[in-house]
Amino acid sequence: MPTIQDQIKKLQPHNIVLVMTTADKYHAVNTEVLRYYLTKLRKTCIYVSMNRPAIAMQKVLGKEGVETKRVFFIDCITAIAEPHGMTRAGNIVFVTSPQNLTDMSIAISEAAEQIKKGERFLFFDSLSTLSLYNESESVAKFAHFLTTKLRELDIAAVFLLLEKETDQKIINNIAQFCDNVVEIK
Repeated sequence: MPTIQDQIKKLQPHNIVLVMTTADKYHAVNTEVLRYYLTKLRKTCIYVSMNRPAIAMQKVLGKEGVETKRVFFIDCITAIAEPHGMTRAGNIVFVTSPQNLTDMSIAISEAAEQIKKGERFLFFDSLSTLSLYNESESVAKFAHFLTTKLRELDIAAVFLLLEKETDQKIINNIAQFCDNVVEIK
């Protein structure tokens, strides 16, 4: 049985990839994908965080030995639990809600402008959580818009998704917008 690292090595550095995994592998997959792009491929990451506050993710990744100096976080969850009106702190931009797809898109574009072309990639954690806050059709339309925008900007991307937690219709729609689908179970 291939390891998580073996499966991640199949990811193409310039593609838009949907990575489907299980809840029990989620943390390891998240960490190893970031380690691969940041360390092996020397990319700079735009990390869209839907599951954990960016500050918590920085701590988790630090404990796993993943350097976050080249990670620009777009935090879509902190403002729900802790509305503070802050829009930016260091390498973190706060979006008011996971439902605010327009602000999320603007934050991604602004982050991309700050990173040298060819060195950037987007890590979206996760489409499953996005689908908790938005209607299926909105998630599919946003994914289509975002993958199109990423191609125009020449940005590689990994969209993480928990397979059992996500409606099959959403998976099918999003898979067609991606270059590859990788299942890590």
